[in-house]
Amino acid sequence: MIKSLLITAGTFSMLIGIAGIFLPVLPTTPFFLLTAGLYLRSSEKLYNRFSGSRLSGYYTSKKNENIKPAVIFGAMGIMWITIILAMILAENKSVVTVLLLAAGIVGTIVKTGILYRYYTNKKQSNNKYFKP
Repeated sequence: MIKSLLITAGTFSMLIGIAGIFLPVLPTTPFFLLTAGLYLRSSEKLYNRFSGSRLSGYYTSKKNENIKPAVIFGAMGIMWITIILAMILAENKSVVTVLLLAAGIVGTIVKTGILYRYYTNKKQSNNKYFKP
């Protein structure tokens, strides 16, 4: 019973993650990580199949850690444009507006942290005294 619930929740999480690839407001990586965790607890076969796929591997591996700053700024711009449009379409519903603003602020903080790590690593690699 619990195993089938975990598999169902993992599949639902994976579908939301796939939708997040195409919808800029919906995050992909957290849903893929949740899917991997749920599959790991329920079915080793599903976990191996999911974690071995090219799609999930791209979003859950560390190879996309060094994203260029221009891409991050572009993603932030698209995110805020989408949030503002959603707030306009929400027709002044205060709860929706607050949630959208909170999501935008969290997204901006996360992306700023990625930029900070990018520039910190770049400075350290140019430092002749730094040994990675």
